[in-house]
Amino acid sequence: MFDFPQLSAFRGGNGKVRVIGHRGAREIMPENTIEGFEFTLSLGVKALEFDVLLTADQVPVITHNHRVSAAATRNPDGQWLQGIEPKVATLSLAQLQELDVGGLDGRTRYGQKFSDQAFLNGVRVPSLTALLELVTKTAYLDVFLMLELKSDPLIKEKTHEYNQLVSAVVAL
Repeated sequence: MFDFPQLSAFRGGNGKVRVIGHRGAREIMPENTIEGFEFTLSLGVKALEFDVLLTADQVPVITHNHRVSAAATRNPDGQWLQGIEPKVATLSLAQLQELDVGGLDGRTRYGQKFSDQAFLNGVRVPSLTALLELVTKTAYLDVFLMLELKSDPLIKEKTHEYNQLVSAVVAL
């Protein structure tokens, strides 16, 4: 078996359990948001897990789904998204950040599943840069990040897409 010393931050051990903030603290705070990550870190959690996708203008952003979730997204007028959920890859960072992801629509199955999640206004999909800026603050220098680079499962030939995503993330 291979040994990867960088993974030791995520392993438990003799009598040790590692707590990892999955998408921040998604059952308590809006998932994959700076607000959620800050809350998780304030609890003393030292590892964050999240997914990264690219916007149309090649900016790495933190979001789990390839499409903007209508159950968790309001338009600039504060109304829940309707109709076909747009793909993150078709929106620029500016377009994506016009949307508010600070709460869940309680009428949806997803909103009912996480009914205790805080409802905040003015919360945006963060860029990966925004999270990196947060964790480079002195208080968080011992935090570990576990990020998954996601590609669109509907694209059959993914080499170019993978290369773009990896290049954009490594450039940060």
